[in-house]
Amino acid sequence: SRNGRVCPSDALLCRLGPMSASEIRDLLGRAVPALRRQDTLKLAVQCNGWPLLASVVGSALGQDVAAGAEPGQAASDASRVLDTAGPQAFDVWDSDQRKNAIGHAITASLRSLEEHVQITGAPGLRDRYLSLAIFPPATPVPLSVLSTWWGQAYGWSPNSVRQFCRVLADRSLVDAYLADRDAVLLHDVFRAYLRHLIGENWPDLQQSLVGSYRQLVGEGWAQLGTEHSYMW
Repeated sequence: SRNGRVCPSDALLCRLGPMSASEIRDLLGRAVPALRRQDTLKLAVQCNGWPLLASVVGSALGQDVAAGAEPGQAASDASRVLDTAGPQAFDVWDSDQRKNAIGHAITASLRSLEEHVQITGAPGLRDRYLSLAIFPPATPVPLSVLSTWWGQAYGWSPNSVRQFCRVLADRSLVDAYLADRDAVLLHDVFRAYLRHLIGENWPDLQQSLVGSYRQLVGEGWAQLGTEHSYMW
């Protein structure tokens, strides 16, 4: 299950970490046996440990090779597409199978979040989750930053922010909730897909974050306290 909260409270949970690069290379190699190791190295890094993305990419490679493409060139093309367009480029809606792989997995999780989770004083859970995409990749986002931003802009309390981050971790929508560092880490593949979903709202979200801190600095940014080290 991607949602740990469906399990009984006395269940023994075994949390699976991301696939290693070598495991993803093996997965791609099974999909296209003719692939050389060097052909899969970059793809393994770009899949960033996510089995679903690796499976979708492997399926696309297999289809291209079966249609006559040279394996090394097919791998190179897939890597370029991931670089330029992101994981959403491999989404294909198949009306017979009623799914579109990556998009289906993420949007189903977002829909469940919106329909089944309520946090007092914390409206717009889906939108707040999408807004995490504006932070840099592979960078833990301090809960203090989210509390300032979402508190100023949307009226969230610090406790609501913490509860929300716990929910996101339980539902596998973030890579990790780092309670010891008071931070949350978004998976890079998810971040790329959320960036796609945000679309034209990207600059508005950036402005909203900066604007929430502008209210703390008075006459100029130089007055922003050193405790706000992330923003500095």
